[in-house]
Amino acid sequence: MTRTCIALATLLFAGCWGSASSSTQTAPANTAPPMKGGVVPTVELVSEQEWETCQEEGRELAPGFYCDGQILEGGVPLRYAQFPAVSTDGSVIAVVEERDGWGHVKPGVRLLDRGGRTVQWFSLEGERAVAKGAVERTNKELATRTWVPLRTPAVSSKELTPDVLAETALAFGDYTAVYKRRNDGNVWLPPSEIRVTDARGQVIAERTDTERAWAAENACNMPAFELVGASAKPGVILFKTGLGMGGHNCDGVLQPPHWHVFTF
Repeated sequence: MTRTCIALATLLFAGCWGSASSSTQTAPANTAPPMKGGVVPTVELVSEQEWETCQEEGRELAPGFYCDGQILEGGVPLRYAQFPAVSTDGSVIAVVEERDGWGHVKPGVRLLDRGGRTVQWFSLEGERAVAKGAVERTNKELATRTWVPLRTPAVSSKELTPDVLAETALAFGDYTAVYKRRNDGNVWLPPSEIRVTDARGQVIAERTDTERAWAAENACNMPAFELVGASAKPGVILFKTGLGMGGHNCDGVLQPPHWHVFTF
């Protein structure tokens, strides 16, 4: 499936920023610079000229995202930077839901809490003038917090039962997360169990109900489960159940992703 939206996720190293003394005046939250080593997730409209040139030359605006002239469903091409990310206090996670070109997913930015529930939704639909205002409002809200990136950690997997049960280990910071998941014959399901251990090998967090709790019913496309990213500080692992196998006979039927947050 060809996407028409452009996603960029530049990964920066997390760090810390010393707080100012009480006598020091600071800029308002929505204009303050990010913490040292932090990021500020942003959305940008791709200019009409850039989009036209990209189509004419048949090149990529970002790795894997081509300008192929596919209909944008009445919208405009968007570029996302520094997503996904988690606020430095670990309370909010910012994710992108990208227009998929077939009417299954509406474009926007979603803010999640530590339980994976929606805190805010910023729709990025509409013609250029409408989308421009939506982008500005979204960026203004995102700039009121400081963030650290959710990265793709080192991943290793092994089959426990051929084609049926697999175990995946994630190494990030001083932590290791291990989860097991089953294949129902079509797609990999959410984990049957997740455990996070610290540098001493002690289990500091675990769940054994996620296969049921994070299940998504088949819609037009069978849902596909995937790891999105993780952060050691704050301790967050983000998963997504999104579009999987299916046919275009379901075009125009909404099937937005389901987000799942594991915290420790």
